[in-house]
Amino acid sequence: MIIIDNHQIEELRISNQQCLDWVQEALSIKSVSYLPAKESIKPGDGVFFTSMPCLIPTENVYGLKMVSRIPGRVPSLDSDLLLYDSQSGELKALMEADWITAMRTGAVAAYTILHLAPKGYNTISCIGLGSTCKATLDVLLPLIERPITIQLKKYKDQAEKIVQRYEQYSNVTFVIVEDDETFFKNADVIISCITCTDTNLAKDEWFKPNVLVVPVHTMGFQNCDLFFDRVIIDDYEHTKKFKYFNEFKNVTELKDVPSLSDAEKQGRIIAYNVGIALHDVYFAKKIYGMISANQ
Repeated sequence: MIIIDNHQIEELRISNQQCLDWVQEALSIKSVSYLPAKESIKPGDGVFFTSMPCLIPTENVYGLKMVSRIPGRVPSLDSDLLLYDSQSGELKALMEADWITAMRTGAVAAYTILHLAPKGYNTISCIGLGSTCKATLDVLLPLIERPITIQLKKYKDQAEKIVQRYEQYSNVTFVIVEDDETFFKNADVIISCITCTDTNLAKDEWFKPNVLVVPVHTMGFQNCDLFFDRVIIDDYEHTKKFKYFNEFKNVTELKDVPSLSDAEKQGRIIAYNVGIALHDVYFAKKIYGMISANQ
């Protein structure tokens, strides 16, 4: 058994395109993998501890990721992963999973946007400007060649740091917005990476007739569940307990999105990228292989 920390993973210099490819590869084997719904303990005050198991027979691996959120800790979200050989039962690695969590989450969000954003979209609005949002933009922006505007919801100095981080993209215009209504009404695509909220973030009438909403941590958009035209989910088992699941108009798993017609991608779409262990374990297996090859 080896221990792999975030620094070792970062030293591999895994490309954003590689992360996007791994997301697609994992989705292609989802139907033959074992993916129980994650289990969470939530004692209150925004604290949670979540276990995320997955068995991938085609890769001969079983993995268990543990995620915790503790307000006041920096960062508030933290994760570790146990990687096993599923045939022998051998524990192959104990891994810090913060890099994996951020990059697979960002890559899944970028994958969703690349496949479902309204045709000719011009404006992306981002709220919750931490590591997950940065990971999403890291993967997405190099793939967008035409001019676009990105609205950033002002919070402390995070928006200004985002502008500095991506100043090399001459085709991207950043606008820092304080007014909620303007932030949502102007958006063709909305990326929300906030990690805690008890209320809906936008009124029904603030959403364009054709808009893609990607609430990465699933919170803040329950009102959309009742009138949006289509809901995209990572996995049925992970979302069937959503309050309004039985009232969704149309439900499609992310792995089936490439088969949707152009007509089925019209209207208001919300994509719940709840985060599934399939991606974490698939990323971990690939990273383990890269590090083992170098030892």
